[in-house]
Amino acid sequence: MSPLVVYYSYSGTTRRLAEDIALIIDGDLRELKPQKPYSFSYNTAVKEVREEIEKGY
Repeated sequence: MSPLVVYYSYSGTTRRLAEDIALIIDGDLRELKPQKPYSFSYNTAVKEVREEIEKGY
């Protein structure tokens, strides 16, 4: 059974790191995707996430 690398990447940086890790450890790669995409503005995205946390998501 292969290790599983699960990631969420807002800008693509984490995606590239996760791909490298999966390659090094010969693991499977899975991306987490939000049902509703976050804003591309960082400050707005942070606000959206905080609101979701407060609602218990």
